[in-house]
Amino acid sequence: MKITSEEWDKLDKFQRFARLKVKDEFLLKYLYLNDNDERILDYLFEKPYINNSGHSIDKLFVDDMLAGIVMYYFDKSVSFRDAYSFPLNLKIRVCLDIDNQLKTLHKYGLCFNDVHIDNFLIAEESGHLVDFESVTFFDKDYSWARYYLIYDERKNFDVSKNGDNYKALLSYFSLIYGIDIEKLFSKDGIVYISLLEDLFKNTSISNMVSVVNKNMLLDCPIPNTSDFLPFISDEERVNYDINILKDKVKTLR
Repeated sequence: MKITSEEWDKLDKFQRFARLKVKDEFLLKYLYLNDNDERILDYLFEKPYINNSGHSIDKLFVDDMLAGIVMYYFDKSVSFRDAYSFPLNLKIRVCLDIDNQLKTLHKYGLCFNDVHIDNFLIAEESGHLVDFESVTFFDKDYSWARYYLIYDERKNFDVSKNGDNYKALLSYFSLIYGIDIEKLFSKDGIVYISLLEDLFKNTSISNMVSVVNKNMLLDCPIPNTSDFLPFISDEERVNYDINILKDKVKTLR
């Protein structure tokens, strides 16, 4: 998409971000792109569009200079952070939608990296994975090691599919149980995953959470949303677990 600087200045700001604007049904993001960013963008453009995601669909040129990216604008969506009051069946469907979008990205040989509840959107028709500019190749030559997850001071986790999937589970659980788990367990931008088992102890998913952490430490595929369906589809069971979790959260804050 090509626009002039005058056209850019006239576009409405998106929320508080001056470098994020809306044009028709598109969201335009003004970025400082380097050669590697362009390489990943070009690679994504070669692949089929990841349905309902914020996957870049075009490059943004302002005054004929490459300035950023163009995505679809999901105007009737809210982030997981603001979606706790949605019905359980919709929350589950949206988590499965986003899980499939993330799996598609992984099939393309890319890590999302920037997984958190503000990059997961919920809408009546679908879930949306957004904010793709931190995407990298699995190849370590092109991946930056972000120690975003840590078990203890001796075990960190680099860029990986498992890292994406683990952080996604934290986001799904945050939505399902109405708790910002990432915020609860983070310190200086690092999430201490050893705390997850303590939080979910005595809940119906405690055993599954233990398997998730064990597999993460062993670098084995971790259980995904589908594996948790028997536990999170029962609203009575979920509400029972929520009461246990809320009491624990009070002591953690």
